[in-house]
Amino acid sequence: MDKKFWQSTRGKAIIKLSIWVIFILIVFLIGSLNSKPVSKPQENTNDNETNEDATDKEEIPTDILDLSNKDYEYAYKITLQEQDYYIHGQVNQDGEFGYKETQTGTIKYEKIDNMVYQVNLEEKTEITNFYEGLNAEFLDYPALSTILSEYNCHSEVCNFSYNNYLIEINKLTNDSFKINISNDLEKYELTYQNITARD
Repeated sequence: MDKKFWQSTRGKAIIKLSIWVIFILIVFLIGSLNSKPVSKPQENTNDNETNEDATDKEEIPTDILDLSNKDYEYAYKITLQEQDYYIHGQVNQDGEFGYKETQTGTIKYEKIDNMVYQVNLEEKTEITNFYEGLNAEFLDYPALSTILSEYNCHSEVCNFSYNNYLIEINKLTNDSFKINISNDLEKYELTYQNITARD
């Protein structure tokens, strides 16, 4: 082929077609490399593996929801009418300490004898409206524990209704669980982890 062919209308069309074919092949190749293969779950033919999986699930203690005399960390995400609140803290033999984040800022707090104090360096100031606008019975674990004790949750996932709220409990591991509480206007995502019994 000579130069005249590539400069003709037919030659230019073949060049454009070749470029488009190469482009489409490249897009297809990139798409197929990025897609995750869908595979059917393999049937477990080894009975020992099946028994190990069942044993692991049974090892999650049913009393994990009882946090009395235990040390633990918690993380709460609360959404009220598209406004988020975050409360992170820990409970140990010395007391309860944490941080509350809102759109107006972050405070460090400490709970002593059911009273909440804002901590600034060494100074403590009582906070009387710590749970203002929030449902305190979901955020104070002894109160929430009273609600949960009315329902027998002995499996890894439990769902039930309470005062127009849907409550879902997920036991994640031997030392952690998550509670989701929601209705049309409010959502509470409560995570408890690193749960250990006190000596």
